Amino acid sequence: MSERLDTYLDNRFRPQLAWFEKAAARAKQRHGFLSTAQLCATAAIPATNVLTQSTTASTVIAVLATIAAGLLALFGHREEWLRYRRTAAALESIKARLDAGLAPFDGDDGENHFMEACEEILGGELGQWETQVRARAVPHKAKAKLPKNDDED
Repeated sequence: MSERLDTYLDNRFRPQLAWFEKAAARAKQRHGFLSTAQLCATAAIPATNVLTQSTTASTVIAVLATIAAGLLALFGHREEWLRYRRTAAALESIKARLDAGLAPFDGDDGENHFMEACEEILGGELGQWETQVRARAVPHKAKAKLPKNDDED
């Protein structure tokens, strides 16, 4: 391995791989927590109705279930988890191919191809992230239906 590749691995590849692995684990944990909260709260509603016969208690639990469902939809932790895990797996795969000397990472230009392939994956992930951020920033507008004017024919 060249000094240039060692520098790339130390300063770019390994930190990015570690970030994606950690981010995937964090998103998986958040998704699991919210899904479990939603499931438990939803299941508790009928039990609360039977045991306490209190509409207040079951309403509070229903609100919590609704909040958990809304947070699941709003933040998309499942999608983040899968996307980050997919990116980490792609980086690991390319590194394994480099280590094994497989095409196109064999030969004199193999290290350059490796770094280019990594940057392509990371750039693609950045593009997906930007799209996701823009989608969350733009509020969804309901299309207003204008009443028909009888004079228009």
